[in-house]
Amino acid sequence: MPVALVPGLINAAAGTNYTLEDLRVIMRRIITLERKFNIRKGFTRKDDTLPTRLLNEPLPEGMAEGKKVEGLDLMLDDYYQSGDGSRKEYLRHELINQIPKTKCPINFKSKILMYF
Repeated sequence: MPVALVPGLINAAAGTNYTLEDLRVIMRRIITLERKFNIRKGFTRKDDTLPTRLLNEPLPEGMAEGKKVEGLDLMLDDYYQSGDGSRKEYLRHELINQIPKTKCPINFKSKILMYF
């Protein structure tokens, strides 16, 4: 599905008026909060991996058909790179601080219950 369709689908289902950029900010915040939680629970770089299937088996269909994930260690090197060139086992503070802290304007419980 083209990513440009996602805001319209979410807005139709949740009665909101999000733009694609709004959703990118929200997703970045979710991912950052997940990382903060995992770090607090003791997860480190060695836990940052993908399922073996994605690393070893070519994808059977879709835009990446026939491809598998390669270079994960290089991607992790980039991710953990700090300003001084050393690898860190924690999130960079500038990434955490650039995520706005906002309340979610949607009452998902009431929205979800009406579909079940």
